[in-house]
Amino acid sequence: VSVLYWLASALAFTMATLNAHKTLKLVVCGARGTGKTSIITRLRSNTFDTDTPKTVGPLPVSMRFEAAAHGDVVLTIWEIAASPQTSGMYFRGIHGAVLVVEQGDAASMEGIERQLALIQQTAQLPARCIALCVAKVDRRRKHKDMEEQLAQIADREGIRQYDLSAQTGQGVEEVFGDIVGAALEVLAERVKEDERVQKQAASAPASAVGSPSSSPVRTSGGVGGRRSVPKNSIVREPVPFEDESEKPAQEAEANAIAHDDVAEVPVVKPDGGQAEQRRDDGEQAPNAFEADAEPQKAGACMK
Repeated sequence: VSVLYWLASALAFTMATLNAHKTLKLVVCGARGTGKTSIITRLRSNTFDTDTPKTVGPLPVSMRFEAAAHGDVVLTIWEIAASPQTSGMYFRGIHGAVLVVEQGDAASMEGIERQLALIQQTAQLPARCIALCVAKVDRRRKHKDMEEQLAQIADREGIRQYDLSAQTGQGVEEVFGDIVGAALEVLAERVKEDERVQKQAASAPASAVGSPSSSPVRTSGGVGGRRSVPKNSIVREPVPFEDESEKPAQEAEANAIAHDDVAEVPVVKPDGGQAEQRRDDGEQAPNAFEADAEPQKAGACMK
């Protein structure tokens, strides 16, 4: 029952996300006079105006578009003039891009590769969400060098190329239908990927609990100067030698501490005799025989 509930919740989440993403942001980018406004007008109202005024500044247009197999989609289309001053901020959050050049006009090719690179860098769109369109195919003849250059760009970047005519309507609905369909597919793939990541994150803690390798280990001593020691264990280090004469005694004391067998260890001089006791302040303590002799001398004087 819990598995079925989880599947139903995941399906509901997916459908809600897809419905929320039925509003797409697209850009139509190209040099001035390439027919961007006429293309958008043809898509929006299926009309063509020979006296279309020039567009001043980026202009967004919203419309409802019927996408095959996806239903109605609300499109917000931004018309962007391709120029060196064009900012990448207009390409943030877009779901698709239509690059427009004018057939037979080599000047309209200037800056198109820069705009393509800017779109890819800012929006990180996959190639299937970008279209390279040649407009006004009904009015001008093809330019051989220009056609070869466009084909090279399309092949290198892996994007599709279309021939458009805003006057006749050729290719307009086709290019936007392909871009919208590709954008919705990308969004659906992202939703599935998010669900997969969430599922892995939910199952990861349960599998990690009780793992023998989960306890960290630190090293100290051992082979090559290191040995494995469990975390939070006490590692007792030997006290550094204050004097070479105390080295044998301190080695014995360190060994006793390491084996938890602390006992008094005699301090031995290098010549085998008993070492003199030392005070903490470094002064030499009086000899036991000398301490006994002092009262006797005092008593003799009193007598």
